[in-house]
Amino acid sequence: MTVDVVSTRREGLDAITPTDVAAERFADMTAAEFVDFTHIEWAHPRLCRTCGCSDYTACEAMTGPCARVRTYDDNTGICTAGAASASHKAENQTDEHRVRS
Repeated sequence: MTVDVVSTRREGLDAITPTDVAAERFADMTAAEFVDFTHIEWAHPRLCRTCGCSDYTACEAMTGPCARVRTYDDNTGICTAGAASASHKAENQTDEHRVRS
């Protein structure tokens, strides 16, 4: 189902009236039941550990916008461009180590 957001406002859940509950199409619930039922789960967008891009601000990879190749429990990850960059840095560090040795 597609909806249009007409307006938004911050409102404490204790201010919800039976009319508000009916407007949300839960007319068979009391305001208290609706408050107990209401749950919004959210998270920050995942950030790439290498380049800092997010789910909403993709960086450019060789084939277009990046995609996640790895995700970690702390809501970070590595994108395709970041993985290539990290691989390139690792190769350069190995080369530098060989030169110094």
